[in-house]
Amino acid sequence: MVLSPSDQKIREEALHPGGSFIVEAPAGSGKTDLLIARYLALLSKVSHPRQILAVTYTRKAAVEMKNRIVQKLNQVRESKKNISVAPWEGLLLSLSRKALKKHHTHPAILFHSESLQIGTFHSFCASLSRGWPVESEIPPGVELLNDIDQEALLQRAVDQYIKSILSENVSKEERDAYINRLAGVNNYPDALSRQIVELLRRRDRLKDFPIFSSGEKAQEGLRSELNRRLEGYAGHFLDRLNQSFIRFQKEWSCLKEALRDGGVEFGESFPASVPRETLEEILKWKRGSEVFLTKSKTLRKRVSTADGFPKDFKNHPSATFILQLPKDLVKLLGFVRDWPDPEEDNLGLEALTDILILAGGAMKRLQDLIRTQGMDYLELEMAALRALNHAERPSESLVFQHEHLKHILIDEAQDMNDIQVEILGRLTEGWEPGDGRSVFVVGDPKQSIYRFRRAEVGLFYELKEKGLPRNSEIPLPLRPLTLETNFRSRPRLIHFANRLFEKVMGSPRKEYDEVQFSSSQPAREKSGQSIQTRAAIFYDEKNSKDGNFSPLEREAQWVAAEVAMLHGERPEETIAILIPARTHLPLFVRAFMKLGVPLRLLEGESMNRRPEVHHLLNLFTAMVRPYDDVAWAGAVRAPWFRVSIEILLDFKDDSGFWSERILSKKTASPELAGFYEAIAEAQKMFGRESYRSTLSRLWEDLDGPCQTAALYGAAGVSNARAFFDQMDLCSGMPGEEALLQLHRLLEKAYTPPDPKGAFSKVSMMTIHKAKGLEFDHVFAVHLDYNPLGGGRGEQPAYRMERLPGEERHFLVAATADRRTGLDRLGSYLLKDLGQQRTLAEARRLFYVAATRAKESLTLSGRGNPHKNGDEDEFKTPLSSLLKMMKTDEDDFKLLENPLPSQSIGVERKKPVSGRMVPPFDPEPLPYQVTSPSRIEDETSQATEPGAEEEEGYARARGVVIHRILETLARGQPHPESEAITSALAREGIPLKETVGMAHQVLKEALTAWEYSDFLFLLKSAREVHVEWALEDFDGNRTVRVGRFDLLLRMEDMWLLVDYKTGRPDKDAESWIQEQLDRHRPQLNAYSQMVGRTLKIPEEQIGWAVLFTALPRLVRQEERVP
Repeated sequence: MVLSPSDQKIREEALHPGGSFIVEAPAGSGKTDLLIARYLALLSKVSHPRQILAVTYTRKAAVEMKNRIVQKLNQVRESKKNISVAPWEGLLLSLSRKALKKHHTHPAILFHSESLQIGTFHSFCASLSRGWPVESEIPPGVELLNDIDQEALLQRAVDQYIKSILSENVSKEERDAYINRLAGVNNYPDALSRQIVELLRRRDRLKDFPIFSSGEKAQEGLRSELNRRLEGYAGHFLDRLNQSFIRFQKEWSCLKEALRDGGVEFGESFPASVPRETLEEILKWKRGSEVFLTKSKTLRKRVSTADGFPKDFKNHPSATFILQLPKDLVKLLGFVRDWPDPEEDNLGLEALTDILILAGGAMKRLQDLIRTQGMDYLELEMAALRALNHAERPSESLVFQHEHLKHILIDEAQDMNDIQVEILGRLTEGWEPGDGRSVFVVGDPKQSIYRFRRAEVGLFYELKEKGLPRNSEIPLPLRPLTLETNFRSRPRLIHFANRLFEKVMGSPRKEYDEVQFSSSQPAREKSGQSIQTRAAIFYDEKNSKDGNFSPLEREAQWVAAEVAMLHGERPEETIAILIPARTHLPLFVRAFMKLGVPLRLLEGESMNRRPEVHHLLNLFTAMVRPYDDVAWAGAVRAPWFRVSIEILLDFKDDSGFWSERILSKKTASPELAGFYEAIAEAQKMFGRESYRSTLSRLWEDLDGPCQTAALYGAAGVSNARAFFDQMDLCSGMPGEEALLQLHRLLEKAYTPPDPKGAFSKVSMMTIHKAKGLEFDHVFAVHLDYNPLGGGRGEQPAYRMERLPGEERHFLVAATADRRTGLDRLGSYLLKDLGQQRTLAEARRLFYVAATRAKESLTLSGRGNPHKNGDEDEFKTPLSSLLKMMKTDEDDFKLLENPLPSQSIGVERKKPVSGRMVPPFDPEPLPYQVTSPSRIEDETSQATEPGAEEEEGYARARGVVIHRILETLARGQPHPESEAITSALAREGIPLKETVGMAHQVLKEALTAWEYSDFLFLLKSAREVHVEWALEDFDGNRTVRVGRFDLLLRMEDMWLLVDYKTGRPDKDAESWIQEQLDRHRPQLNAYSQMVGRTLKIPEEQIGWAVLFTALPRLVRQEERVP
């Protein structure tokens, strides 16, 4: 039973046709019903339905809204008498009657598909650009591209631009900018190309930086404006510090005096007065923070002499000032202390100018391509804005819209971007409150989770606080309304969400797009069965019964078992497994498959990960490329057609391409004859019909569906059909272009739902996909994911964020200085701003996951329930849940490492079983390969256990020192520090640590190279062989291989020299002896190998070890020839 909503009056007020409103509608509050009611109410006030514009963000939502409106109108038209219905349903029917009465002379107009102007924002933008091509600057016939083609369009524009740069068909400043930026990415063109593509995706924001020239005047203008914005943003934090401490100016001065009189170092460094809010004062703030905070940026708990304070300072009044500093000031001081020191250039203007110049050049190529090939979503929005935004005169489109449009309804307004808001502002210019025209905006800031699509939740709050902005007049005021009734969930779920998110979303910081939580009230009655909300956490523990499985695997097994049991008990109720990202989707899918639970995957795994898709792609590659030997060899070893390995070996000595070899031996076996016939038929039609028709027929002729079903089940056949659907998008292209396009499509495509689970009540999807949906039971899994993780790991060329404040300007800064690896102030602050906004969105994603359930909610992930942390700090959804919820709270239960239900019986790991292999007697290997040492052994031992340096660092040092010594031994100059820095980074050393380490590595290598005993050997040698590789056979089925650092031919003997980069952690002599004892067998084996290879007596071969860290050269004891 649904109770009467507590916000009924607010809902009725929202139906007033003459008012403009912005409605905050939390999860489950029935906003779609409210939109439909508002639309029906407006139908009775307009002369034509097209005077109402309703905009949603998905086609599905638009179709659903239109169908429900028509359904209500039909229900009234066909009903002959009043029937008893719920109050809200009765209201909808009453509004429908009024609408039919208003249009009684032409009632059919309400049911015509073109009459109701309900669609997506992009469909409305498309109608504007098509209707007014001159104003929109989009030629007739140019259409919106699909997602894959949009990415390809941007890449093609960048490729063409770079090609013109390399052919010197651009200005000198553009070419210089390219050379500079190429050096900034270590001469990796693909990385630079990706950086320019990313700028094109955000090209609407570049209008805030009107510079595509490196002229001094343009650079100075950019420098001045960006510095002003940086000072304003940094000053936002410094001003808060200043305003907080200025109240304690007396205490500050007293503290300075006490420190100075105590004769401690703090007395000199601590500022005499509270620093101001300018960039020049940052160093003073940092020095001041050292007095208040520990090195770990926490509030001091003591002020002893060991901490740098005067004797008996704890009894001084200033000690209380330090020890009782408010928590918010401690955090803010710690934040400022981490800032890079201000410099003359805090933004990397030189690099920034280069990347903006390149973006400008690429944008010109993009505009040319858009006019001929199609446009992306961003261009479509900008075209619509251009159609409405002619400065010289009102455009025809704007005049038309102003004369006809009376009411606008916007759904999901929390996901709007600034261009969309600007379009709404242009549409409503001239509108006044009470003139019969209205704007109705509805959304929920707590569900804004599309920042990656340029959504800005801050716009919703600006509309709420200031109204709809318009260029030439004051904003149109929107009356704020907030719904509070939740019709979806049981009361216990709503109370749980209220308690949790009042803390998770408490004290929002507006500058970081954190949103204010508003609680909900239940409309449903309590359930007869009390089901607790559960949180299951998994971690490694001693004596675990599941030691063979990782915590993530145990989580997947437990969730699958719980869902299987629940599905068995309540087969008619819907269950959803929500996952933050697809990364670990296959692991959870496998757990469900083991239990035989039918699973409806709304978003499957990547098509590129499926073997049946790989085999089909290989078959298409073979058809396109007769010269591709690998593709043709793979074609006759596919699951649906597999010749024996013996037949394949028969081809190896034949001449010509493998396609010719295979097709010329059609009589070699019955299998090949069948393959030849199928291929011959396909080749006749290849290119003459759609690729899909040819390849799907070939696949069927080779018995592909049957064999695919046998190996991969119905899901495999479904995936193959989805592959052919992707091929349809490549029709009409030349073969090579089609193959390239198909690769791109498959990178973005995901497997369709398994046919066995098509009608299953159990669904699995990402949290993003679940937005707007509801289920009886929800399992939100992998909630320990790191919101700040992921990505390619590449250093971006720049950082760009919209600054908080009324101006809504963007700030952009180049990233770390490639010479020092250190962040500049601007880049550091923008990185923090972006990360904080990402974490704020992670909070909202958590809210979406936790509010989909109607009956029960289960949360799970990997975590430590006993680890304390800052309650206000949000790192992952699960960590915040563990910190903020008490285990003894009503209707909440915490499970630690729960085991799957015994009645379910999750399978243990077993070897993957494939086809039955016939019995055979394995032949022994003809020989084995051994090596006296490997490079891993040499470099990983560069630091012995117990030394301070970590193993990975030691290995990297060892590898690079070996390379430097090799370079010197070949007679080449030693590499510069930049090259060594790059080499260390490639070995896995963090970039910020490579600069200092590079200097140490080079110094060690040069000191060892110039060591007198070693130099004497080099000068005395008649021959020097560097990195000499050889192998020998011992005559008894063993091949030994090796590579020596140096082999010297002396006057009367040969000498092997081996570099060791380890460092002694104790007495040097003892350590050297240990190293010699350890490596003596290896070096003796090397000597034996050299003797056999060069055919010289072993007595004429010696060895020596150069310990680079000491340096020290130790020779083997001399032997008498």
